Amino acid sequence: MVNQMKFKILMSMSIILSLTFSLTAPVAHAKVKNERSGDNVSLTTDTLAVEIKGGGNVPFFFFYKVGENETTYKLQLSQIFEAEDDNSDGVYDNGTDKKVAGSTLALSSLSWEFSDFDIETSASNETQAVHFNLTSSASKGKPSNDDLVLQFRMHLNADDDASLKFDVVIDGYTFSSESAMLVVAFKLTSTDNSEAEQNQNQVRFGNGFFESEESATDDNGTINVGLSSQNDGGSMIYLAYEHFEGRMTHDPTIGVASNTAGTEVTDESSVSLTSEIPAFPELSRATLVSITAVSTIAFLGIITLITSKKRQ
Repeated sequence: MVNQMKFKILMSMSIILSLTFSLTAPVAHAKVKNERSGDNVSLTTDTLAVEIKGGGNVPFFFFYKVGENETTYKLQLSQIFEAEDDNSDGVYDNGTDKKVAGSTLALSSLSWEFSDFDIETSASNETQAVHFNLTSSASKGKPSNDDLVLQFRMHLNADDDASLKFDVVIDGYTFSSESAMLVVAFKLTSTDNSEAEQNQNQVRFGNGFFESEESATDDNGTINVGLSSQNDGGSMIYLAYEHFEGRMTHDPTIGVASNTAGTEVTDESSVSLTSEIPAFPELSRATLVSITAVSTIAFLGIITLITSKKRQ
């Protein structure tokens, strides 16, 4: 009777421990969530939430830091125009550099179309990265640019879950002036009325940022890209592309400040001992259930064997 009572107690304890392990162990989840509804695409990571509007409107990015959605940012493609770099500084200076007459494109007349999602997954079938394109129809804004195609190539990766890269591709553009830059202008608004503050190739606004590579590629090689911003009458961000040939590709980035971004530990005494312990591998719930079942059966088998030997 005593052995049977011990067996029941041990069996109950093993089941409780197994269930506890199953419920508390890390469970795999989608690193990047994506959804498309009509002309809208929504992307979410643990840090960044982005909504991208396409369709018949001028495209815009609406984004915020997850958990802090009381502060949101909207970055909208405003216009494209040529400008003469009168002070030869490689960027567009509003009020100093003159626009080339008749070069402004009416982007509101374009239609935009999303491509299908290209999704990268891990061995455990987690979504690790999402890629897709937003492409314009041929421009009818000016006769010389009937073959113009504008495209944003979106890339959101779980390894850098606080930022979205959106390659700018301009193909088939014909310059009015051989000496002009092509300027892509974005209008920035935010719920906290943050003003743009530029530091070299990055523009910050509140908790958000816009970052630009200083060069791009065209059919002949590499061209220079100038980034500038202004706050007169609302925040504007300008990308100025040196005169290029054929297809031009450039990769700016938008995002929000990450909780761990730029954090460095300089005091060894402040390092937790647990930081030296390897992270628990992420397992799917099905795998955890299988491990739990096998462990329970094995444990109960051992108890049964011990009990039967004692009876002999």
